[in-house]
Amino acid sequence: MSKRKMLFIPILLLVVGLVGISGALVQVSGQQSEPPVGTPQPDLPCSSDAVTAQAVNPDELSLVSRPLPQARGTPQIGDTTAAPATASESLARPASADEQQAILQTVQTLMAQWSDTVLQGSGWLHMVTHHMRDKDRGSSLPNGQAIPLNYISETWYRLDDQGQAVEVIAFMRSEDGEPVQISTFRGNIWRNLTVGEKWDGEPFMPRPDLGFSADAAQAREWGSTLSQQTVTLAGRTALRFTMRDEFGSPLLMEGYAQPVISAERRAYFDARSGALFLLERVLVIADGKERVVERMDPITIEYSVEPPAEVLAFLQQEVTK
Repeated sequence: MSKRKMLFIPILLLVVGLVGISGALVQVSGQQSEPPVGTPQPDLPCSSDAVTAQAVNPDELSLVSRPLPQARGTPQIGDTTAAPATASESLARPASADEQQAILQTVQTLMAQWSDTVLQGSGWLHMVTHHMRDKDRGSSLPNGQAIPLNYISETWYRLDDQGQAVEVIAFMRSEDGEPVQISTFRGNIWRNLTVGEKWDGEPFMPRPDLGFSADAAQAREWGSTLSQQTVTLAGRTALRFTMRDEFGSPLLMEGYAQPVISAERRAYFDARSGALFLLERVLVIADGKERVVERMDPITIEYSVEPPAEVLAFLQQEVTK
């Protein structure tokens, strides 16, 4: 998979399962490539030479766990939607290879610090995240149900002694609380109960930073660049890490009317606790204007809290395909 495709894979790793296998083929430059079933693939760009080529609909592929809010017993992370971040320190020039390695090390240290807080061995982990998206065209599930631009992702993970998720119950809900999709993971099988599909899986480690550190580790291989700033976010000091990808020529992306010339992932961390405050995806349009196309705002995270009986009951449901 090319670096250009990979940048748009959400940094959220897993609750694979919301929207099943039916959208898994990606058409780029007349060639088809099939990502692993369950791999999230949002907003893959088309070929730079043929902007009329079809890009995969990002909403017809598996959704992941996008959560990372607050650990039980720790201070509330709080709402970040009202006030955009303002930079108090900027990099005046591109970071050198050594500087980018140092930035990556900082990201990984923060990730490890926060993971030690929220991933505490066996038990249930409960995560909720608010997703706010800006798209020119909406999309639908394979069953025809419209996917709301803004939605709530709620995920229950049952962790084993190694901290790996061996059972999962994942919900996508509208902002009004109405269910859009429900998926489960049990016995190494993912099941999308909404569209009636299932596929093989395996236990995995939830990533409290929504997979940003894993993507950052691949930046050099993908040709992406990393930068770091100290910013003020909703009145709080945060470290903002940016992963940027420059395209050779404007690309047309599924769901957006204008071609884009570059893209960024921006992750905001608490420098003391390592907690992720906010995750953003940004497109730079051909005219140079920036467009924030998704904000992932953590709401809550709880450890060692049993799911309600009605939630656990979904684990026993089967699908026919």
